Amino acid sequence: MDRATWLAERRAAVEADYTRDGPTYDDGYDPTTPTHRRFVTRLIETCPRGGTLLDAPCGTGPYFKMVKAAGRDVVGADQSVGMLAAAHMKHPDVRLEMVGLQELAFDAEFDATMTIDAMEHVPPEEWPIVLANLKRSVRPGGHLYLTVEEGEDREIETSFADIQARGLPGVRGETVADGTGGYHLLPGPCAGSALARGGGSRSRGRGRRVVRRARLRLSPPPVRQPSGSSVSEAELMQ
Repeated sequence: MDRATWLAERRAAVEADYTRDGPTYDDGYDPTTPTHRRFVTRLIETCPRGGTLLDAPCGTGPYFKMVKAAGRDVVGADQSVGMLAAAHMKHPDVRLEMVGLQELAFDAEFDATMTIDAMEHVPPEEWPIVLANLKRSVRPGGHLYLTVEEGEDREIETSFADIQARGLPGVRGETVADGTGGYHLLPGPCAGSALARGGGSRSRGRGRRVVRRARLRLSPPPVRQPSGSSVSEAELMQ
């Protein structure tokens, strides 16, 4: 199997997993950790009252209430119909868009954007596309809150050995082990370091994993990349 076909299958598996879990996703689980809430609060404060934030992917909308209570509006985007259905049940007044990070086409429509606990489901070759889409979604001078989950070197190497043993066209950092939702990417410290240079911080996530969090100011003007071109993380974080 070639890598493009495999990644398409993995993305479909992730979407199916979240859609299946949508109706019960919030049962006994709250993704709004104290650290996330602190960063989201800071992001909200960068927006003018009455401004609009993009939450992509929004999942079941756990941050919608925070944004609305602060006098700002929010738009949620997600590729999972199950997650959007759950979000609509809780927040019927919020505009929702069914679209993946790779297909976001908003152009300077938001005062800020947040992408929380999501990049681990995006393969490395699609990061430039996603980051460019997120950057383009924000008005000049706006902010982006982005999290990246780092893996321990031993975990990365163990997962890569499993990928190779199964004859799959994966790369280091990728895993399709049970509990990953179909695909999970754990980049090494270099990705987190790039975020840190853009103004991020480092903290412990669930278990022993590390989550890099960055609130990045996106300098004007927003740049629309030509089709097929790539953008480095450093360029996106200037």
